[in-house]
Amino acid sequence: MILIKNLKKEYGGEYVIDSFSGVISETGFYLLLGESGSGKTTFLNMLAGFVPLSEGEICWNGKTFQGRVTHEDPASFDYITQDPVFIDYLSVEDNLRIQGGGKKILPLLRRFGLAERKNDFPLTLSGGERQRLAIIRSLLKGKKVLLLDEPTAALDPVNKKAVFETLAALKNEMLIICATHDQAAVDYADTIVHFSKKDKTPWMEETLMDEEVSNRKGDEEKGNRDAVEKSAAQSENHLPNPLPFLTKWFTSSRREKRAERLFLLFLTVSLLLFFLADTPAHKLAVTCEKMYRINVLELMLTKSTRLSDLPADWDSVSELVVNYRGCVPDETTDPVTGEVRRYDSFIYVLPENRDLFRLADELECGSYFSAPEQVILSYEMAEAMRPGNHEKLIGKTLAREFYGLGSVDLEIVGILNQLDERGMIYMNACGADYTPDDPDSGMADILLFINAALIRNLEQDEKFFMGEGQRGYFLYFDSFSSFETFYHKYQQAFSKQNSWLTRNAVHHIEEWELPYLSWILLPFSLLTALFTVVFFAEMSRAEFTYNNAFVSVFEYAGYERKRILQELVLLGTMNFLKLLVLATAIALPLSMFGNYFNHRLMFTDYELFSYNPFLLAAYYSGAVLLAAMLLTLRFRRVKQLSWYENLIANRDVL
Repeated sequence: MILIKNLKKEYGGEYVIDSFSGVISETGFYLLLGESGSGKTTFLNMLAGFVPLSEGEICWNGKTFQGRVTHEDPASFDYITQDPVFIDYLSVEDNLRIQGGGKKILPLLRRFGLAERKNDFPLTLSGGERQRLAIIRSLLKGKKVLLLDEPTAALDPVNKKAVFETLAALKNEMLIICATHDQAAVDYADTIVHFSKKDKTPWMEETLMDEEVSNRKGDEEKGNRDAVEKSAAQSENHLPNPLPFLTKWFTSSRREKRAERLFLLFLTVSLLLFFLADTPAHKLAVTCEKMYRINVLELMLTKSTRLSDLPADWDSVSELVVNYRGCVPDETTDPVTGEVRRYDSFIYVLPENRDLFRLADELECGSYFSAPEQVILSYEMAEAMRPGNHEKLIGKTLAREFYGLGSVDLEIVGILNQLDERGMIYMNACGADYTPDDPDSGMADILLFINAALIRNLEQDEKFFMGEGQRGYFLYFDSFSSFETFYHKYQQAFSKQNSWLTRNAVHHIEEWELPYLSWILLPFSLLTALFTVVFFAEMSRAEFTYNNAFVSVFEYAGYERKRILQELVLLGTMNFLKLLVLATAIALPLSMFGNYFNHRLMFTDYELFSYNPFLLAAYYSGAVLLAAMLLTLRFRRVKQLSWYENLIANRDVL
């Protein structure tokens, strides 16, 4: 029962309601009738606690309120506007399932003629069907009072009649207070409260006959019992886990996906910039491994140092090749005859193991070594010897004077392809004299390559060193990781014993560019990533602001607002992670294509896009954490409104 005593409401010095008193029973259909602006909605809002009272008091549920009506949480009433708010990405049945209705849902849908629409979305329902769905939702929540504000304002006569008949059928079960200016509602009401702009004091008119009044009083007692039973039944309902329902929002076809696609584009660009930027050391290592396929180190020893003197894991070296050019003296004198012998120092050595030579599959013709006394010619040397007909050279022999071996007839077994810049840099790592910047200025037309097996025994000759007392070796590795590990582990240790371990390919890469590129691109890529994450949070905030009414629906169902917002942050973060994975799946092949064309056309002499696992792990974890933080901050503003205030606030948007 609601008692109203001398109620007044003033706006701007003028009374909208002046000295209204009356009694509203526990059940029945009360119609607030009057033209627009006469105070009907204001009275409903005072009952709901939306607006304060200027004077007077309202007694409800045994409590007397002055100033403002305050309700317990959850409130015992439901406030239904002319356009009830539902979760539009959920079906009719799902909208009721989140209320914890369970087995009651289908019987109620049948009762109100909505069983066939249970799998449809609320937006596809007519206005009358939406009003009936709102009433079903109220019944599932065990509400004792329905406050309705112009529920039929936008409905056609057929739907108006359906709504009023539904309300009339419920008037013995609950209290219905309906504000309207529709005269068609008069035939269904038990009591009419007349409102007028001219006369500021509303007055009540009973429309029931005496017999109906008597029946109604009996029904009130039954209605009270039903309400208690209904409330008890409702308290036994367990709310389902909201996560599956919230998840449907992120996969719903009803979402606007244009902003998300734009974000995906920004995120892909951000990742490409991050792949482009890298630490100089990692970029250099990736360049050696991926672009030039370097697997060889050069070691120079002084005359006084032997390999056995150096502390190293020689088992990790796949093949140790004597650097003939780095060891052979220019000339020697026979101690018996006094004869002076001069040697060709432009002879280069390749590993005996074919798998260790990265260009073994790129021979123009012929094959790799199969015996010690064999030779492979450079393309330029073959062209000088047999222009345009290199295959005729295969099987021919070349005589060369070797230190310790004398004159050796070398069988020509292969001809190298004409090398691009990448191939030249690899061959330089193997000790050859190519000039990538200006191939015509080098000595490529006299380059020949012998099998390391031919001169392997010269390593035992203690006189086999250059005039300055140097002896050279090439260390070949079967993997780049072994190559890098050996270099970083022993470079400094070797230098302390007057030995030098070098990566020849590095000398042909402009190392000074890499730090500058890193200093410029890495901060720029991080700023781009930050902008992208902020854009995602703002995109989510804007989308959520427009659609945040569905949070109120969950709160109305009985879920704690804090939990719903936490679930939304979790799902939003997971959605961000999903988009990050998708952007990575797009960026990776794009970057691989970029590297492929860079290998072919040599836009730069270093690997264009590289993937630093530590930086990428920091990028992904930082971006996800930042997205979660920003989403939490953006969603906090929803906490400012209660569920019914949020519903009213969204009426203009809807």
